[in-house]
Order: sequence, then structure tokens, then C-alpha cells
Amino acid sequence: MALQSHGPSSQNRIFERYLEVLAAGEPDRLDEVLTSDYVQVIPQSGEVVRGLETFKALLKSWPGGGIPGSAVEQAHIVGSETDYVVPRLGSMPFMSLVQVQSSGDTLSAYSRSTYPDGSVWYVASFATLRGGKIAKEVYFFAPLFDAPEWRLPYVHVIPREDKDQLDRVLAD
Repeated sequence: MALQSHGPSSQNRIFERYLEVLAAGEPDRLDEVLTSDYVQVIPQSGEVVRGLETFKALLKSWPGGGIPGSAVEQAHIVGSETDYVVPRLGSMPFMSLVQVQSSGDTLSAYSRSTYPDGSVWYVASFATLRGGKIAKEVYFFAPLFDAPEWRLPYVHVIPREDKDQLDRVLAD
């Protein structure tokens, strides 16, 4: 499936460069795409990563193996001539990018992540850009769950095995 990309090309190119660095499995090159005072926030767990060097160390120490990835998945950003491989880094999930949007100094992305244990989570990420680099990212993780019975008369439920249909709805 093609990755949907909307918004100014220079902002999207920043994200494309981020994917290139991650796909290369070279955390020491992250300074090309992240500011030195980069901040990553995961509100659901209360985690805050402060600083580019701390983020690099986190990636390098990922349990079960980190960079470089042992398996890859290909993504194509619509409007780009380049295909990107998004690495699976040891115990990290396969990430299937669904959509990227940018406007001004903000960028958002939706992805579907499949973890080594088979669990599927949807991820929404929001980035703040500064000086041609990503300065801050906020990630929200949501596992799959069954629709409550009381809502079933009012909703169309997409079967879990039809990931492409759900991704198309997200990207529209």
C-alpha cells in the first residue's frame, strides 16, 4: 500500500529524510533530521526523552536487538520518487505507514504497528519542526479492541483481517 502524503513538500522531505536515516540503521546520523534538544513524549506511559544523544542511546540499547533492523517493510510516500524501507529493529514492531500530513511547522503521521508477539496497535504521531529538523514528537498508541455491543447498530465494523480497508479509511 502506498503511504499517503499531504502538505508542503519541504516538510514532507524532512520526514522522508528521517525514514532514510532510520532505514539505514544508523542512529548516529539522526542529527541530520533531529534537533540537538529533540524531545519525544509518550503520554500514555508518562515517558519523556530529552535530547538527541539520549534518544540515540535509547535506540542502541533496545532489548532484543536494536539498529540495524533484521527485517524491513517497504513504504512509498505519494509524491516522492523514492521507496523507503522501514526497519524492524529486533523486538520493535513492523510499522506500516498509512498517512503523513504537514502544515507549517507541524507534521502528523498514522501507522499500523505489528509487534513480534502478533499484537497490532495503531500509532498516531505528531511532530514539531524547527530549522528544517524535527524538534519534538508526541506518540499515541492504541491497541485493537472489539467494538462495544451497544454501538454495533450504528457503526460499520471493518474486519481486523482487512487491514488495507481500514488503512484506506484512515488515509481518506
